[in-house]
Formats: sequence, structure tokens, C-alpha cells
Amino acid sequence: MDKAAQNKKITAVGVVFTIIVTLDFLWAANQWFNRYNWPPPLTTEQLRTDGLNTFKNLQIIAQAQEIYKQTDWNKDGKKVYAEYFTHLWTTINANDDPVLIDLISRELSFAVGPYRPKDNYFFVNLHHRVAEDGKISELDYEKQWAILAIPALYTKRGAPIFIIDNSSRIFVKKYGKMVYLYPKDPTGEGWMEVENLQQLKQFQETVTYTKSMTTYPYRYK
Repeated sequence: MDKAAQNKKITAVGVVFTIIVTLDFLWAANQWFNRYNWPPPLTTEQLRTDGLNTFKNLQIIAQAQEIYKQTDWNKDGKKVYAEYFTHLWTTINANDDPVLIDLISRELSFAVGPYRPKDNYFFVNLHHRVAEDGKISELDYEKQWAILAIPALYTKRGAPIFIIDNSSRIFVKKYGKMVYLYPKDPTGEGWMEVENLQQLKQFQETVTYTKSMTTYPYRYK
């Protein structure tokens, strides 16, 4: 290869390298200037899909609870529901040794907070409910369990939240404030029972998903 051809080749390589470095720099600069806008807002369609998937996840938890209760895992003579839904994936035996149950996925069992949601929802174990006489009572896990599903959003107004108990009935309403007790009468406190995905879709049509409601602190796939 003569010197002119060699210089031409070096120049071409240099140009390509310069373009690559420039593109990398522009990408990095763009990430820096948009660092407060990451992750990008989710679309209304994605948020609705997340809600539908969460409905299915609650059904999975309900089915798993019924299977879980068929076994006396700690050998104390009582067959009970899982006090914490995470135990539907792994629990402990009478010797406090971990036992893989695998009635729900590991991913679902770890969805216990806003920084590790499943389908952009996380789940909260409810341990008390309002009794018929209006008094607050602890759940009896030989007969009862209850779980709340909350969207992992910065803005906690309006987005659908879900609640379910041992009856396997699922209720939904727009998020107004945190729920700590399973209500005596969900429908009397603004909850709507949804028996299937079609009913949930109809409810979702009443929800306005604004831009501020679609920004997540973190997003997990």
C-alpha cells in the first residue's frame, strides 16, 4: 500500500472514530440534561395494561392462598393462610428453615414496595379489618387474609388501587389516601367490585391519567 493510500485509510478511520465519539458525547449530554425526566413518562395505554396485569396478579395470589392453606407448614397443628404474601413463594418450616413454595413467582413475591413493583404496582399486607360492630380487629389467618395493591407513582391521586381478601373478591377505586384497614363494606366506602377484565376496563375509562401521574421514581421490568 502506497503512502497516499495509507494516509487516506487513516483519515477514513479517524473520521469514523470522530463520528462515534461525537455521537457518544451527544448521547451522554442528552442523558445529563434529561436526567430528571428519566424514566420517561408511561403512556395511558401502558398504565391501563399494568392495571389489568395487577388484577391477574391478585387472582394468582388468591389461588395460591387457597393451596397454601392446605398444608400445615410449621407443624403446629393449624392450617392457615400466609400472613405475608411473600411466603407464597418461600416460607419457613417448624425448624425456621426456608422452604420453597413457588405458588407465586419470585418477582411477584418481591413486589413489596414502590422501588420494586411488579407491573408497576406493589402489594401491601393488611393485618386488620373493620368488624361488623365497627371495631378494629386483627385478621384470623385460619380464616382471613387481605392485600392492597398500589401503583408506584410519584403522584398518588386518582390512579386505580386494588384490594382483595379471602373471599377472592377484587375491589378498585381511585387513589385518594393510603389504606391501612380492610373496610367493613368496601362498596359503601367508594370501592367498586370488578369481577373480570372487561369490568376493570370500563372502570379505567373513568380515570384521567395526567402527565404528573405517569412519572415513576424507578421502573423495573
